[in-house]
Amino acid sequence: MKKKIFQNINFKISNTLPKGSIIILGISGGSDSIALLNMIKNLKNDYQIIACHMNHMIRNSKSDADEMFVKKICKEANVKLIVKKVNIPNLSKIEKFGLEEISRIKRREFFEYNFKKFNAKKIVLAHHLDDQVETFLMRLSRGTSLTGLESIKENDGRYFRPMLDVSKDEILEYAQINNLEWREDETNKDNLFTRNFIRNKIIPLFKELNPKFNNSVNNIINIIKETNTYIDKNIEVFLKKNISIENNIIILNLLSFSGKPKAFIFSVIAMVLKKFFSLNQNLIYKNMEDTHALITKKGPSGQVNIKNNIVIEKGYSKLFFYNLKKIPNKDFFYKTKELKSSSFDFFKLHITKDINKKGYSYFTIKNTDNILIRSFKKGDRISYSKNKKTKKLQDIYINEKIPKLARNYIPLLILNNDIIKIPFVDAKTSSESISKYDLIGIKITSKLIEKMIK
Repeated sequence: MKKKIFQNINFKISNTLPKGSIIILGISGGSDSIALLNMIKNLKNDYQIIACHMNHMIRNSKSDADEMFVKKICKEANVKLIVKKVNIPNLSKIEKFGLEEISRIKRREFFEYNFKKFNAKKIVLAHHLDDQVETFLMRLSRGTSLTGLESIKENDGRYFRPMLDVSKDEILEYAQINNLEWREDETNKDNLFTRNFIRNKIIPLFKELNPKFNNSVNNIINIIKETNTYIDKNIEVFLKKNISIENNIIILNLLSFSGKPKAFIFSVIAMVLKKFFSLNQNLIYKNMEDTHALITKKGPSGQVNIKNNIVIEKGYSKLFFYNLKKIPNKDFFYKTKELKSSSFDFFKLHITKDINKKGYSYFTIKNTDNILIRSFKKGDRISYSKNKKTKKLQDIYINEKIPKLARNYIPLLILNNDIIKIPFVDAKTSSESISKYDLIGIKITSKLIEKMIK
């Protein structure tokens, strides 16, 4: 490794990590992480290094041998080591992820657990230029957004990768010059793994056309990063004006897309999924196309299912982004023993005997009446006249352009099996009184529902 390159890495590390910082160092036992450990130790910046090694249990005794080797290296370097064994082959079958994907997920969980436990400054990883090019080609082949094509970031939140501009050959040269020991992972030659196939089969062909192919790709990535930075600033301004968040549901006004080009809409979708759902590399082009089609189609509703329980849903003039596991329960039921103002999960019940208050519906009922509050059910009907004529609640919602998602959250007031009040719609039931005597006023408020139907 050239002296200038080594100095540049040292500068990056010292500039990013103040002296005495606690750092989590991912260490596999391969040449990359061993070289990075050696560089950090040689800086003599009094870093408190906590090395983290995950035994993936993929290579049986060889995985155990890697673990033993890392223990020896860390002991010699006087570095604290944490080892975790994870049966990746079994987990891959259970979780229905490929070996590469589940390994990456479990490593991140392991690193981030210790990052929080030790209140570390950064998680430092040994990704290099060859990794960067492989990631770029993997995402390009699968389809991704401009954000996805940024590939691996050097300084990405809690993660820091100081060797990202350095080639594998330069790292090996450094390791050899400094007489470092390391382990070779023979599975890196197994071309059944996508990354290995790209590394061993595809990239060599590109290098026949252009020996400096890796540097060319890195230049492209840097141009994409600069472009994305410019776009992101404009998108941030747009989002501040046009989105709101309630109960983990992101609400975007579709009218704000009027006259905007497809590329702009793609960038907004990518930014929302990245910013609020940490989706970046998992975002594929089909997600973008499907969402754009959903936005531009004439129908009032529809959904696009993204990975990891994330849904994008259209409802008339609104677009909703949410994680199915993190939004309020759509099937709710509350029983009131006496009528009094109360707060619930995402709405409030207000009760008054003042007949002059605005926004209330008035009923000839008693405080002791057992009113039920529940969610919408298929087939619900309301009585809207004295002679008990009924109408489907669904038809009312359609007439008043209430988004499907919002319908699930509108709390219906039930007395004696009859719906006596549908909040947030203009339609009135036959139970709502026009009398001025012996009345109780009821009002439901909810920031979530108000923002969904405005």
